[in-house]
Amino acid sequence: MNNNKTSLFLLQIALISGFCALACCALFMNGVPMGYDYPHQILAYEAVREQILGGELYPRWLSDVNRGMGGTNLFFYAPLIYYTGFAIDWLSGFHLTTIQILQANFTLLSILGGIAFYIFATKYVSAWRAMFFACLYSVLPYHLLFEVYARTATSEFSAYIWIPLIFYFLDHDIHKSRTKTCGFIISYAALILSHLTSAVIATIFIGLYTLLQNVKIEDRATQYKFTFHTALCGLLGVGLSAFFLYPALTMLDYTNSAVLWQGEFDYKEWFLNPLTYKSCPVDHACLFLFMIAFLQIMIPVTVLLMGYSALTTKRKKQAIILFSLCGLCFFLMTNYSFGIWYIIPTLQKIQFPWRLLLFSDFLLVFFLMIAIGEKEFKKNAAIIAGLYLFFTLIMMQYLIKTEYKDEDHSLRDRIAANVLTPEHIPSGIDMRFESIKELETAPELPQWTLVKGNADLHIIDKKPRHIEMQINAGEASTIQYKQFQFIGWRVMINGEDKTTDVNLRSAPPFGQIEMDIPQGEYALSLSMPMLREEKTGWIISALALLTSILFALFLPLRSRQNA
Repeated sequence: MNNNKTSLFLLQIALISGFCALACCALFMNGVPMGYDYPHQILAYEAVREQILGGELYPRWLSDVNRGMGGTNLFFYAPLIYYTGFAIDWLSGFHLTTIQILQANFTLLSILGGIAFYIFATKYVSAWRAMFFACLYSVLPYHLLFEVYARTATSEFSAYIWIPLIFYFLDHDIHKSRTKTCGFIISYAALILSHLTSAVIATIFIGLYTLLQNVKIEDRATQYKFTFHTALCGLLGVGLSAFFLYPALTMLDYTNSAVLWQGEFDYKEWFLNPLTYKSCPVDHACLFLFMIAFLQIMIPVTVLLMGYSALTTKRKKQAIILFSLCGLCFFLMTNYSFGIWYIIPTLQKIQFPWRLLLFSDFLLVFFLMIAIGEKEFKKNAAIIAGLYLFFTLIMMQYLIKTEYKDEDHSLRDRIAANVLTPEHIPSGIDMRFESIKELETAPELPQWTLVKGNADLHIIDKKPRHIEMQINAGEASTIQYKQFQFIGWRVMINGEDKTTDVNLRSAPPFGQIEMDIPQGEYALSLSMPMLREEKTGWIISALALLTSILFALFLPLRSRQNA
């Protein structure tokens, strides 16, 4: 870049950043709304921060949540947003409150999402037009209003950063470019580490995109190279994220994770249909989402009617493909697509069909970028921006009225009790509470309890996943310790593994640790060493990183065509 281009680039990045920050201003003016994910974002971040500061660089078992019983949440939840929050906290000298960190995190993610789409858009349009569409991408109703102001869904919100970058690097000549190959692998891995469900959705469209590119490639050998290369890059992206992904996928049976796909979370309850929206678990949410989805179909229809004849043949083909993909997203969000969801179990793990709005947002702005010609740009952009602004202001007014809950006592009770969502509480036959509310309202348990016998216990050192105790037992005794029993706990007595001898188990009513300790005076440690699944994940990630480096070394820095 020469100096003029660099200055222009920095100016446009600054304008996008300022626009995205302005879009998040209600978070600072009115506070963060208490959406469904609000307690989890507050409590999980505070737990992660304390354990990182305590020397645990990647916390998984959060030892102080759930009334001090612990929780497996970070074995299963994507970790990236907690590290962006920690970076903000660190840069502030740890002077910000958790709410301020959440506000800043949303703003940072919004800015990064806008910049990512700007980078993607410069492949197709001029820099100023790319800036316009990047700003549009940042304030789409589902992206901004629902993810931020209704659900406080930080993880899903962060996925908006990586989708444009994935498709920026995924070109028909990716197999000829080291930059594109590495960029695709890293972006795909980052998407998995941001929000796993969004990665499932993106993978479907990556597959469709690969098929469409193969249609354009006439040479059969080149088709094979492109398909194989894309698939290999995807596998390497999965491999890079395996330190999180492998434990997350292989350890679900050890928790109450089934609740994620049952009852109110069953995908069948969340199809969008204006005739049946009252059967939706949250009436206003389903109607609001249907309005967004319907608008995302009507805008492309309007644009095609206004200017289809003015498009070049190439642009017409691109616009029709993108419009068709938008239509596919809309169809999959309605109950008319039930058969597809039923025969593809992986889709059901998305939980909510309306999550396809995440990708529909990207496709909509991509379509507008392709379909609006240079000559008609100012006129059409003004019409679309005006219509969009009108609908967005109405929706924002509606959401702020309905979703800001300054006195939501149920959420405040959960935060006060430090109780996270129930799906990642360890499972066990002695867990006899039926709802998370029982854990929230239960009397505070002591750190340890003598159940039977005569013993005295002193806690010498207490860290996440490792507790040192000094025991003086006048006879064989039974004690309970205030942590959930989980598969990874081990008991060492004077340096020897006695896990089997002490009959480590879970006790009612919450599944806290219970063990039978021998007579005598000795040092006892209760620890959760790195599990086999964690070790396997780290090994896969290390091998994937090494393979990615070696793989990229055999490719030129950039494709000959681009060079």
